Amino acid sequence: MAVIKIVPMPGAEGQKGDTGAAGPQGPQGATGAQGPAGADAVWYYNGAYNPGASYAVGDVVTYEGQTWYRKHANGGNVGDTPSVGPFWDLIAAKGSDVEIANTIFQSGTWDTKIEEISGIIGGTGSSDRHLGRYYTIGDLVFIEVNFSISSPSDWGNYGSFSGHLPFPIKEPWQSSWSVSAIRNSINGRLFANADQEPFGSPYSEDELGWIDVTVGLFTSAVDGTPHFYVSAIDHEALNTNSKTLKNVTPDWPFNLRQSPSGYLRIHFSGVYRRA
Repeated sequence: MAVIKIVPMPGAEGQKGDTGAAGPQGPQGATGAQGPAGADAVWYYNGAYNPGASYAVGDVVTYEGQTWYRKHANGGNVGDTPSVGPFWDLIAAKGSDVEIANTIFQSGTWDTKIEEISGIIGGTGSSDRHLGRYYTIGDLVFIEVNFSISSPSDWGNYGSFSGHLPFPIKEPWQSSWSVSAIRNSINGRLFANADQEPFGSPYSEDELGWIDVTVGLFTSAVDGTPHFYVSAIDHEALNTNSKTLKNVTPDWPFNLRQSPSGYLRIHFSGVYRRA
């Protein structure tokens, strides 16, 4: 009689069980042995970099607005200018230059009154020939004057070409005519007909000549208003090495009263401090 053996088949895999709770913390381990003490930091401030000095590791210098640390002595060689490389580390970099906006606090024109003060009457020219332009930065006053006139009926009898300034002068003073007494930074040129000495031309009566001028400043003792006056070096006085400044007048250095057209242009610009 045959025997039938029944082999059981494996069942399906069961679901994963829940994670068990964490076990209790183990005891704290023993403290380890203390390590060796660290070396003191090497740091020696030496001020501004000196190209003739020898620097060692740890030297700190300033150079071109930046701070540098010497990290390699390079045998103490002289002339290792601070730069990013094997010998120096940049510690503090120079900050960026900042452009301040709206630094011009005031600008405009002002009435120089050059015709009124200089006694000039009539003539032809632009309607704003007596105006000057200015702008200020803090107490600095930058000015520019362009004055031109042709054939006035009277060149004036004041003795020089003068006018008003837009703002009071910080240090009012009355000048002599020596070069050393001019304490400002206002200079320019005077243009006029050049058909007479010393700038005469045998080729053209219409040719213009020019000379350099300097502009002096003073405060009127009469009404306290700030003035300018136009002066030039007296070329005749150069032979005596006196370098004297002389007021520019209708008769010097150009004889405008005898000029056919009587044309004059004064241009100057510069800066002074206002009160």
